[in-house]
Amino acid sequence: DLIKYCYGVASTVGLSMCHLIGIKEKQAYYHAIDLGIAMQLTNICRDVQEDYENNRIYLPEIKEEYLENNLNDQIRTIQDKYLLLADQYYKSGCDGLRYLPLRLRFVIFIAAKLYQRIGKEIKINNKNCIIPKITGSAFITGKQSLYIDKDDPFPEGYRLNDTWPDLSS
Repeated sequence: DLIKYCYGVASTVGLSMCHLIGIKEKQAYYHAIDLGIAMQLTNICRDVQEDYENNRIYLPEIKEEYLENNLNDQIRTIQDKYLLLADQYYKSGCDGLRYLPLRLRFVIFIAAKLYQRIGKEIKINNKNCIIPKITGSAFITGKQSLYIDKDDPFPEGYRLNDTWPDLSS
């Protein structure tokens, strides 16, 4: 199962980090798991071609014949499905920032949003990251890292009170 695989290779990192920084709230661990799953799904969608060249296919709906015959529309539809799923996991992962110490929230938020943007590049710009005859991947560089997505949960930017309870009451 793909989600179990993502948990095993990526969510365990988030869980380890929770332990290392001393997070006590059990709910925080679920959000860390979700962020790991989101990031790994993004990796898998980005690296379909590279994985195929190394005799690996992680997305269960992708058939070897799709890659061999350049059936890009079929592959892209499958990628889009998993990138939409990843977006749900990113949302949960970012919702869990409130459990982190204040000094770490922004760093994790930026890492998550940049990684999520890789998925948007695959989805929106039709990057040639899956065609067997062409090599390459989607990366975020320069000004792209500053663009705000219409789906961004913090379109006006990240503020501390986005994940920190109102202390004025």
